[in-house]
Amino acid sequence: MRTWRALAFSHLLAGLSGESWAASDSQQPLVASRGRKPNIVFILSDDQDLHMDSLSYMPFLKQHLTDHGTTFNRHYCTNALCCPSRVSLWTGKAAHNTNVTDVNPPYGGYPKFASQGLNSAYLPIWLQDASYNTYYVGKLFNAQTVDNYHSPYAAGWTGSDFLLDPYTYEYLNATFQRNYDLPVSHEGRYSTDVVTEKAYGFLEDGLRSVAQKPFFLVIAPTAPHSNVHINDNLIDGNRHPVASSIR
Repeated sequence: MRTWRALAFSHLLAGLSGESWAASDSQQPLVASRGRKPNIVFILSDDQDLHMDSLSYMPFLKQHLTDHGTTFNRHYCTNALCCPSRVSLWTGKAAHNTNVTDVNPPYGGYPKFASQGLNSAYLPIWLQDASYNTYYVGKLFNAQTVDNYHSPYAAGWTGSDFLLDPYTYEYLNATFQRNYDLPVSHEGRYSTDVVTEKAYGFLEDGLRSVAQKPFFLVIAPTAPHSNVHINDNLIDGNRHPVASSIR
């Protein structure tokens, strides 16, 4: 078991209203409006590590979010391995209950998430049932690839633009897949900048319809994970599908 700093609930779980979006650069306490559900922006970074002091390499994150947020010093992650932990985050279940126990098939990754029936039983589905618009930009799960992203499509998102393997961790050669479109390569562009640009677009979508529905927006860059170039279609020793359907 490993101790983690839950950086302001994965850095930020803040309510934004259409009226207060541009009011201030500083965070304000979330005050529930009578009869009105909050809008939520959830920023999820990848592989933060207390013992490696990974936050030191992200000074702007610390300055603008964590220094004004909440740190849970006694938060314990039952499985700090990437994909099982992400599945636990979005389902509310520990890995021994989701049966997703690795980052790649056959025991983990996006295919395992789907095969366990979790694609119809996780947070965005429940939020849509609660009348939320839901948006996601960045990395969802490991082994969500340019070949299997549509088998099935990740359910529950009003709008999505996912980073796809085997290019997820190539900061200057990332591939994204938007909604039901084909994957698109962004070679030569810094992937965090691309995530930011796409996040602003979904934020604008959410604000345009906020009078009718609240929104939930996840922004999930790969930082501070190291740059990884996957050779010979292998990830952690496991065979990985060949990239083919990119435009």
